[in-house]
Amino acid sequence: MHTGATADVKTRKNLLLGGCVSIRTVSCFLWGILLVLVACGERNEPNVQRNAPGERIAFESTRSGTFDIWVSDCDGGNAVNLTKGQSWNQSPAWSPDGKKIAFVSTRGAMSHRMSQLYVMDADGSEPAKLVTKFGPVQSVCWSPDGTKLAFSISRCCQDNTSDIFVISADGGEIQNITNTRAEDSEPAWSPDGSKVAYVSIERDKKEIWVVNADGSNAVKLTDTPARDDSPCWSPDGLRIAFSSDRDGAFDIFVMNADGTGVQNLTNDIQIDTRPCWSPDGSRIAFTTQRDGNTNIYVMDSSGSNLQRVTDSVQHDDAVSWRNAIQYPPTPDAHTKNLSENSH
Repeated sequence: MHTGATADVKTRKNLLLGGCVSIRTVSCFLWGILLVLVACGERNEPNVQRNAPGERIAFESTRSGTFDIWVSDCDGGNAVNLTKGQSWNQSPAWSPDGKKIAFVSTRGAMSHRMSQLYVMDADGSEPAKLVTKFGPVQSVCWSPDGTKLAFSISRCCQDNTSDIFVISADGGEIQNITNTRAEDSEPAWSPDGSKVAYVSIERDKKEIWVVNADGSNAVKLTDTPARDDSPCWSPDGLRIAFSSDRDGAFDIFVMNADGTGVQNLTNDIQIDTRPCWSPDGSRIAFTTQRDGNTNIYVMDSSGSNLQRVTDSVQHDDAVSWRNAIQYPPTPDAHTKNLSENSH
């Protein structure tokens, strides 16, 4: 009887030990899964959008029923309609100090063919017309010191020609800096203020040119059978982003400031256009139709880490980045607009 009792004790001990081994094995297995999930999360962390405090974008959108100027966080959140009008309001350009937004508008005009140049405060207040004698005004950009604006004006709609003009940010006389028989548009001022890149169409060829800010020494940067447009300088002035259909559909490209070293960043079958560098040069926002609608995406300046910014069934386009590095937000104005937009 003693021997049987000893055997029963050994049996129970073995069962308990076996159970402990099984529990330890399951526990280790579960911890292994947890570690894998954490590791995967850490590897995916670069895909999380990070916004600098006060970093904002402006863009045009039809989400209110007509073209208006909107601003939002760089991940698309806290979107606010600044213009809220029946007219077309397009092509926003944030001033270098972050306090003003220039844009093109048909307010007061008989049709969208007579758009004019306006400047308003960054909260949408105090819109002022800068150009009244000529039109239609098209794309616009600021000089890096914020004292001037470059824009294009169609001289004759029937001939479909236009030139690049410059005006003081306070208004006044305008200066023609291209004055050609071609259709010149989409100006982009270099960060040092010395040059203006632009698009020129002549004999069905759409190329990117650069000219001194005083109108001298125009130089062609691209020369291909394809259509090249939407130039945008990198903040360090060393590269120019642009869109082109040289590889099929329109993609976002970058090149050196002298036109060499062309590189395709997006290489997608859908249309990618109108690139805009972030103020620190690390990212490029652009317009794309890759999801069936026209929305704004952002990617690293290398072309990696693609992220959607807006998710609208309408038309979101023409992004302009606010310089949050030097110019912090104005909370009072932003809060005011959010409050008005909620009613």
